Amino acid sequence: MQYRKRIKKILWSSCIFVFLLCGMSMMGCSSQNSLVGTWQSDESDYTRVFYEDGTCVFGDGDEIIKYKQQEDGTLMFMWGLLNERIIKRADDKEQALENDEYYYLSGNTLVLYGSTYERK
Repeated sequence: MQYRKRIKKILWSSCIFVFLLCGMSMMGCSSQNSLVGTWQSDESDYTRVFYEDGTCVFGDGDEIIKYKQQEDGTLMFMWGLLNERIIKRADDKEQALENDEYYYLSGNTLVLYGSTYERK
């Protein structure tokens, strides 16, 4: 009887460990492709700040803009009553640099509106 209890305990401990490991690895992946944070332009002092609550500010922060990142990676910016801009995710950094209708996000590099930013 003691042997069965010991095996059960080992199995439960192993399951919990595997679930924790999977959860931590999933959290790491999502943060790598998350816009949340402060982004500094490579060319100037211009910054873009994306908050977890779905708002962002650009430059001096005079205007708060709402954003939403869709499941497919598409970005939707909304400001004012009827202003909206949709930007598709590019797999290629060069495509985002050449075309303002695309953005590129990989790790600590963001290309948006043809400019490159690094996460601070």
